[in-house]
Amino acid sequence: MAWQLKNKRLQPGPGSLINSSANTYSISHAPLTSPTSSSIQGHLANHLDTGDDMVRQFAASQIDTQKTAFMRWVNVQLATTTTYGPMSTIERDFRDGKRLIGLLEVVSKEPLKPERGNMRIHQMANVSKALSFLEKRTEEPLGSIGNEGIVDGNVKLTLGLIWIIIYRFQIQNIANTMGDIYPSLIEDMNNMEGEDSTNTSSITPIKGKKKGASQQQVDAKQALLRWVRYQLEDYSDIIPPIQDFHRSWRTGVAFAALLHRHNSSFLPDFYTSILQTPHETIDQWRSTLTTAFDTAFEKMALPRLLDPEDLVDVETPDERSVMTYVSEYYLVMSKLHQEQDPVLIEELHVHRVQAKQERMAVAGEDQQVALKRTLEEEERKKREEQEELERIRLRRMEIEGWSIRAAERAKEEEDARKKRKEEEEERDRQRQLRKEQRERELALHLQKLNGWKPRRNTISNNDVDPPESPASESGTLFSRTGAQFMDPEELKGRQVELDAKLELYLEQTMEYLEWLQRRENKFPEIPDITAPIDRTKDMDPFKLAVEQEEEKRLAKEQDMTRLHAAREELLDYESPELTPEQVGEVNKRWLDIDAIWVSLSEKTAKAKGILQEMKWIVECSQEIDHIL
Repeated sequence: MAWQLKNKRLQPGPGSLINSSANTYSISHAPLTSPTSSSIQGHLANHLDTGDDMVRQFAASQIDTQKTAFMRWVNVQLATTTTYGPMSTIERDFRDGKRLIGLLEVVSKEPLKPERGNMRIHQMANVSKALSFLEKRTEEPLGSIGNEGIVDGNVKLTLGLIWIIIYRFQIQNIANTMGDIYPSLIEDMNNMEGEDSTNTSSITPIKGKKKGASQQQVDAKQALLRWVRYQLEDYSDIIPPIQDFHRSWRTGVAFAALLHRHNSSFLPDFYTSILQTPHETIDQWRSTLTTAFDTAFEKMALPRLLDPEDLVDVETPDERSVMTYVSEYYLVMSKLHQEQDPVLIEELHVHRVQAKQERMAVAGEDQQVALKRTLEEEERKKREEQEELERIRLRRMEIEGWSIRAAERAKEEEDARKKRKEEEEERDRQRQLRKEQRERELALHLQKLNGWKPRRNTISNNDVDPPESPASESGTLFSRTGAQFMDPEELKGRQVELDAKLELYLEQTMEYLEWLQRRENKFPEIPDITAPIDRTKDMDPFKLAVEQEEEKRLAKEQDMTRLHAAREELLDYESPELTPEQVGEVNKRWLDIDAIWVSLSEKTAKAKGILQEMKWIVECSQEIDHIL
């Protein structure tokens, strides 16, 4: 080579979007609908959009693979002439049309004279001349490819143009001349009539009437694929079948097998090292690809059109770039096939067949079982991917169930509050009825005692004893009717007891109320689930904090029950009773406590719901990342 090709990996540009035509690509973007839960919508859409970005990056990586592979291929062709220097970027170095004309001169072996000037009009003229020549040679229109797009540096149109040149002048030429070099292979291809199980379309004879561009491309692709299978036929028992020009080449085993088929001395450790590697990880694939590409460059002088990253970093490598690189193998291997003695070719073939038979005899049924197991494992993985996608769909539907359950919980809590309120009102009503009943009984007794009227039922410094009556002499007739007829010492003792209970209740409720207020102020802040969520930083700490708060609240639940019982006891206390001011204070304390308790319960329920949503989002995001 006149220069050293740079082993440069081009990274995908931001926001690159690729349209579809005969010579370009297209990735359509359909927005995904969000679940009914408003709290989920933003974050779920964010994660699903992330998956969409991965698809766009995948398409961009294919374009970058073409840019690198096609530029290196063009530089290899231009290296045969001293007129044009090497290219550094596809979109810039083709704009003046001079290298395009030089490339066509090299591949067509026909002279084309470019314009000398460098103005846009000269560039347009050069590109127009090249396109006209290409249409005339291929006898096919170039579609949307025009001189303005090339001069303006349109990457997609430029790559499409280079692919037409590669296909017409190298790959199609391989298909047209394959019959002369491998007559037995072409005869088998024409007689198989669609035997290929990996393609639904049958293979049309390469020699015959003129076909359209699409049919010619199928023929050339299938011819090159059949040649690969023909070369690796003697290795079919130890390597997976070659079904395409993308995924079948990711592990590097197919490239290594072609090298070994060409010359076994190039890879002396092919059986002992390469085939013994499980090829289950990307690092193992990268190692085999690196070995194969280095060996092909050093032993066969094949240009480095691809890098290992072009195949291992994407799920589906770029087909056109792989076809271009494999066609370079064909050019070298077919040339050797023509130069070799037919007797030597047959001897080597017989030797390979014998080696294959020996391997199969040694391996026996175990080898077939292992191969079948491998295929079954691949099918299982495909099924699991489909099942994971289905699980994601079902989990999205679960969000609707969460919303329904949340509404049901809210209704249940509202019904419980209404029930508690009704019970409180009923107890207050019963107390009032009992009080009125006591007053009526007291009034009735006082009527019998010559119209004597009752006094307040509380003790004060101005209290005086009731008038003497026969009934009061016994000291027991009205002892259970009211405080007026109770023994003063007993009444005083009950008042002291009531005051002590009230003071204790007020003290305990104040402590409990302060504790609840602290818990409410320290309740964990609910994270924003519309932003990207990290399980370690966001979900796990929030889950732990919610669980701890709930444990503390439940530990105090018995105190809540005890205070409620103390309140009921105070309100039901008789002879003497609480004053209206004291009753109001007791009820106010309880209502304050109940309000904060209900608020904490609602916050805890909401936090648990958010945790469920966060868990679903994290799992869904992980599965999307795993699949894509």
